[in-house]
Amino acid sequence: MIEVVLASVLVAMISVTLVSGLGYVHGAHSRQESQLGAAEMANRIMLQYLDNEKALPSDALPIAYGANGEFRYYWKIDEEKANLKIDRAGAQAQAGRTSGIKLDNLLELVTVRIWKEQIDGVNPSLTGVPADLTLKRIVNPMAVRNPDSIMKRFRTPEGMMEWLQEFSNNGVNG
Repeated sequence: MIEVVLASVLVAMISVTLVSGLGYVHGAHSRQESQLGAAEMANRIMLQYLDNEKALPSDALPIAYGANGEFRYYWKIDEEKANLKIDRAGAQAQAGRTSGIKLDNLLELVTVRIWKEQIDGVNPSLTGVPADLTLKRIVNPMAVRNPDSIMKRFRTPEGMMEWLQEFSNNGVNG
């Protein structure tokens, strides 16, 4: 009789262990899928920002992601001037003589932050919750990324004027 009870307990312990392991694997997969979605969303927002920041979707509304739109993400984008420091003595003066470009005003640090929606209709970026994913990129706003970007940028007079405005504001020492 005691052997039957101990065997039943042993079988129950083994099945609980298996179910717990499967639950952990399923939870880890869900977290990884959510993290991958956030990374892909950040990358898409960054590329769209670099191509045409005026065409970005509203950051007040969530963006659905996944095969059935099961993940919803909010995003914010920030830009700030990138500060460059030259460590070697005398290199700063030499760098200023070799080019008419002011590097300290040229580069920008673009940061995309992504939050996964936890509660329907509540934007977590407004509640002070830390971002689920942060993507940063140093960008030269005057440089064009690829042939498609060149065509999009210079296709319209407005795009050409924006580029010339950036060039005159940021680039050349006068």
